[in-house]
Amino acid sequence: MPRSRKKSAPSACVVVKVCWPLQKAAVNGKKLLTKLEWVWGMKYPTPDVAHPLNIVHLRADWRMLFGKGQWLLVPELRDLEALEKLSKTTLANGQPSKDLNKDQDRKEFTYHFLPKETMSEPICRFEEAHNGNSSKNIDGPMVEAQPSAYDVHFFPVDTLPPLKSHVCLRFIVFNCTRQASFDICKMDALISTTRILHSKHRTRWSPAV
Repeated sequence: MPRSRKKSAPSACVVVKVCWPLQKAAVNGKKLLTKLEWVWGMKYPTPDVAHPLNIVHLRADWRMLFGKGQWLLVPELRDLEALEKLSKTTLANGQPSKDLNKDQDRKEFTYHFLPKETMSEPICRFEEAHNGNSSKNIDGPMVEAQPSAYDVHFFPVDTLPPLKSHVCLRFIVFNCTRQASFDICKMDALISTTRILHSKHRTRWSPAV
């Protein structure tokens, strides 16, 4: 069976919903938020789950699967290495590096879609689901859109091209860290079966706090 298929879209709208990589349930309470502020070198009370840099618009089915922890976005290895370098600088001098905030100035990041082994159902990627934006861009307006065609991707979803998003790198890494910690062996297995990811990704998961 091929890992991806292209199909014509029916005459219907694609409903998108808001998703928060830095989820409120994960940072419930001011204690953790205060800790994140210090580690990330941010001013109080900057880390806000409602911040535009923490909002991504997803198709309803993608949003549901994300909420259930069935998949995660993985940053580019070079971005992880750069963040790791800054983190080591922070640990060395005892103060957060001001450069940690530079990811807020970037307009776009590249992320990879990584499904959990429990995600058995295929996913669809619509070509024009975001008002003419590239199908590689995961972001879009919070409105319904009229697609013309879509691709169906099957596990391990390595046929899906890298996705572009404005969402802050630190928020994605925080989400990855929480999800990757569920079982290191399973994370190793997922990365080894996904050709788009480098094996070094596994060594880059450092606690966010």
